[in-house]
Amino acid sequence: MENAHAKTAEECLAYFGVSEHAGLSPEQVKKNLDKYGHNGECQSKSWPSWYPCGQISKLLMGNL
Repeated sequence: MENAHAKTAEECLAYFGVSEHAGLSPEQVKKNLDKYGHNGECQSKSWPSWYPCGQISKLLMGNL
């Protein structure tokens, strides 16, 4: 998602196909886990130890 910080909550929920009341279905969890990996996983071991990994690094690098 581009410029997620500038989107409304409703736009974010629609983009990710999730309900704020029900959360993710088990199928959505599996799909997102397959797509994005676990939180905190780095794709490259060359990242500095202080650099955030996983979903946040993809967001920071513009890869979401």
